[in-house]
Amino acid sequence: MNIDKQDEPVNKMDDFLIVDDILHVVNAMKHPDISPQMNESKERIFRKIDGKIRLDSLLYSKPAHRRNLLHYTLSVASVLIIAFVSVAIHSYWKRYESDRLVKQMMQTQVELDVPLGVISRTTLPDGTKVILNGGSKLTYPALFGNNRHITFSGEGFFDVVKDVKKPFLIHTKNLSVKVLGTRFGINAYEEDSQTTLTLEEGSVSALPLVDDMADLILLKPDQQLVMDNKTKEIQKRNVKADDYTAWKDGILIFRDQTLGEIALILERRFNTKINIPSNAIRNERYVAQFKHGENIEQIIEKLSYKRSWKYVKQNGMIEFVKR
Repeated sequence: MNIDKQDEPVNKMDDFLIVDDILHVVNAMKHPDISPQMNESKERIFRKIDGKIRLDSLLYSKPAHRRNLLHYTLSVASVLIIAFVSVAIHSYWKRYESDRLVKQMMQTQVELDVPLGVISRTTLPDGTKVILNGGSKLTYPALFGNNRHITFSGEGFFDVVKDVKKPFLIHTKNLSVKVLGTRFGINAYEEDSQTTLTLEEGSVSALPLVDDMADLILLKPDQQLVMDNKTKEIQKRNVKADDYTAWKDGILIFRDQTLGEIALILERRFNTKINIPSNAIRNERYVAQFKHGENIEQIIEKLSYKRSWKYVKQNGMIEFVKR
């Protein structure tokens, strides 16, 4: 009996320590990563319960004490089961919610429409940086899954983050482009006569969407693919890539282009409607460069210098007419 009285406070203290460890387990449920705390507390609790059961078996020999020991052990086990089940439910629910959110984001499509007169910059979910010219439209998932597919129309410059396992694919009306990691410009306005792909660095492969075209066309830096949107004729040529991507830095470079083509570029750049009634004027060709932030009137004034036409402004529109 003296042994019972002496050990009773010690055993009660052990009880408190075990309960304290159980509370640690429950408290661990509040943290985002509970597994390390769970494993540590679980092992400590089992060691203490096992040690207490062995000690109590030696100290207590009377049936009443054995019944108390059994009741105590079952009570602790019940608390443990409740704690572990709660943790399991919490973990499962957290994983379920996380998976559901990920799937929802992969299925959600983001549409970016750039107004005329605006140059927009954005970063895609994988870190790819994109610069979009006025009148462009980009559609992509809020979170990339097993692939990186986007849909595009307009003019854009892409600085693609490299991911060998997930190639980056751009789908346009007339052309599909596949890259791993590179910098390139693409002009794919659906209303234009041509689609162009210009490589600045890295490598790209393009697949024109033509019925009898099955081979990919590979481009190296300073090479350009030009596709006639009407005839589907394809041409690959060597160019100075910077001349074709300078628009992203506010520079306009016209390379032996018709006034009709230049007018369309100016419309998108300055959000101003331009009308050219005369086909003769429309087909005049120009080589020019504007890199000092000129406005639309300054550009047109220089283009019309010593030419057979002049411009007039009326009803919020600019019209090119014969002198």
